[in-house]
Amino acid sequence: MSLKPSQSQHGDCIDVPRNIAPLEVILCTERLTQRPKRAADFGTESRALAALVQALADAPPEILQRLAETLLDVFKADSAGVSVLARDGKSFEWPAIAGAWRPHLGGGTLRDFGPCGDVLDRNAPLLFSHWELRYPYLMAAKPLAEEGLLVPFYVEGKAVGAILAIAHDDRRQFDEEDLRQLESLGRFASAAYQAVEGRRAEESHNIEVREQTQLVTDVSESKHRIRELFNALPVAIYTTDIEGRITFFNRAAEEMAGRTPELGVDRWCVSWRLHRSDGSPLAHAQCPMAIAIAEQRPVRYAEVIAERPDGGRVPLMPFPTPLYDANGKFVGGVNMLVDMSQHKAAQAKEKRLIRELQHRSNNLLAVIQTIARGSLSGSQPLSQARESFEKRLHALARAHQRVVESDWSGVELTEIVFAELAPFAARARLDGPKIKLGPRRAQDLSLAVHELVTNAVKYGALSSSGGEVRASWHVDDIGDGRVLNFRWRERGGPIVAAPSRKGFGTVLLKSVLTRARFEYAVEGFSCEVDLPLSESESPGGADAI
Repeated sequence: MSLKPSQSQHGDCIDVPRNIAPLEVILCTERLTQRPKRAADFGTESRALAALVQALADAPPEILQRLAETLLDVFKADSAGVSVLARDGKSFEWPAIAGAWRPHLGGGTLRDFGPCGDVLDRNAPLLFSHWELRYPYLMAAKPLAEEGLLVPFYVEGKAVGAILAIAHDDRRQFDEEDLRQLESLGRFASAAYQAVEGRRAEESHNIEVREQTQLVTDVSESKHRIRELFNALPVAIYTTDIEGRITFFNRAAEEMAGRTPELGVDRWCVSWRLHRSDGSPLAHAQCPMAIAIAEQRPVRYAEVIAERPDGGRVPLMPFPTPLYDANGKFVGGVNMLVDMSQHKAAQAKEKRLIRELQHRSNNLLAVIQTIARGSLSGSQPLSQARESFEKRLHALARAHQRVVESDWSGVELTEIVFAELAPFAARARLDGPKIKLGPRRAQDLSLAVHELVTNAVKYGALSSSGGEVRASWHVDDIGDGRVLNFRWRERGGPIVAAPSRKGFGTVLLKSVLTRARFEYAVEGFSCEVDLPLSESESPGGADAI
C-alpha cells in the first residue's frame, strides 16, 4: 500500500494541500529529555544485538524484517519498521514493517514531504506527534500514530534511511532511554542495510560472473563485503575454526583488545589476558568461547574481564555461538563481545546515590528536629513560632529540591542566594564568581541566607522602602586549600543595635556558619563568614547580578 501524496502533472512537483500544520507543531523531540528518566537497559540491548548478529549470519535477506520485529519487541511499540531512501533519491521505501502497520509493507513516502525526509533534512533523531496534521496522506495509515520516534542511519557518513518506533495511543510514551537504544540499533541498521544491498549487488554480480566465467573474482569481492560489513558493526566480533584458532576479527575487536590478534596463531579470544568477574585469572582455554567450541553450544551471560597490554581492563559479556556450513557440518564459532563498562559505571553510580540518599535522609531529619525545637520552644506566641518553623522548613525543602534536581552534584551559590532574595530583586545586589557547592554546604548556606533575609525583612534594611542588601563572595587560596569568603551587608534601613538576647535565628546562623562574624554598625547590619571548600567545589567564570 503506497502512502505517497499525489504528484502534479509537472512531474517532481508535489500537490501540497493548503492549511497544513507547520513542522514545529508536530515535532516534540524535547519531550524525550523531559519525561521521567530510566536506568540504561544494557541487558536488553545486548541480547537484541546478539540475536540480530546471529540472524544476519543465518539469513541475510531477512535481516531488515527481523530488525523491524526486534524494534517492536525491544521498545514495546505498536508498530516499527525500516525506511530506506530509493535509488532515485525522490522517495522512501518501507522494506520492513512489523506490528499494526504490517499491511503497509512495501509502501513509502516522498523524500521532500514526509517524516523520514524531515529526519534526513535535520540529520538528527526526531519525535513526532500526530504527523497526519502536516502530512494528510498519512491519514490512510491506520491506526493513526500518537507518537513516532525516528532515528537516521548512515553508510559512509551519508544518511540513507531511518528506523522508526510508533505508538498508536498515549499508553506508550518514548523517552531518552528509548532514543539511546534506538540510536544503538540504528548503527546495526547501517550494517544490515549494507548486507542487504551487498547481497543484492552480489546476486546481480553473480549473473555477470556466470556470463563471463569470473567466479573467482566474485568470491573475493563477496568476502571483502562480508569483512566490511562486520567492520561496520559497533561491537567486537571475531571467528575461529574448530581448533579455536582466530580466523577473523573486526576493527571493534581490535580496538577493544588494544592489540592486533595474529590470525591462525592466537586461540579462543582476541584479548591479551582474561580474568573472571571477581578479578581472578582465567585461562584462554577455559574462556566462554573455548567452552562453546568444545561443547558445540552457545554460551550466554558469563561475564569476563579483558586486560589490554597497557594494563587497562574492560568488563565484557561474550556471546560465543557455534557455526555450521550449508551441509550442517561444524566449522568453528563466532563471538560477540559486548562492552559492559557503561553498565558497570551506571550500577556503581546507582549504589553511590542510594548511599548518599540514606545519609542525606538521616541528616535532613536531624536538621528538621533542630529547627522544630528552636522554633517552637521560645517565648514567642505559638502562631508566630509555627509561622517561623514553616518558613524555615520551606527554605530547607527548597534547598533539598535544588540538590535533587542537580542529581546530587551540587548547587550554584548564585542560585541559592537569588532564590531567597527574589522578592526583593530591585533592592538586592549579588556579586561573585560562579561556584558550585556540595549538597551539605548548599543546604547549610540556604538556611543561613533564609535567616539573613528574614532578619532583614523584620528588623533590617528590607523593613524600610529605601533599604538595600548586598551579598558578595570571592575565593581565596590559603595554603593547599581554597576558602570561600561570603559577605552580607545591609544599608539604608533603621538604625541598628546589637540584640539584647540571641534568638533562634542567630543560633541557627552560628550553627550552620560556625565561622560567622556579625557587625551591628549604625548604618546597617553586616555578616561575614569564611567557608573551606572541597576539591569538587571549584570556582568558575566571573558572574555578577
